[in-house]
Amino acid sequence: MTKTELKEKLKQLRMSQKDFAEYAGCSYQSVKQWKENKVPNWVAIVVEHIEVFQAAKNIICKNKVKGVNGK
Repeated sequence: MTKTELKEKLKQLRMSQKDFAEYAGCSYQSVKQWKENKVPNWVAIVVEHIEVFQAAKNIICKNKVKGVNGK
């Protein structure tokens, strides 16, 4: 994942680089200092985890609003 791809993914996830750093347990300064092609490999895994978590959260919230049986 490149820095540009990370920024685009974070935008889609409505997260800032600071939010991502907090979630990933790393320093914001580290995230800011990653170069275009020097983003650590683990970042893609964390981004995917966030995407899955947000998708699951959306499904759960929709079911709570509609009720478990869709009513």
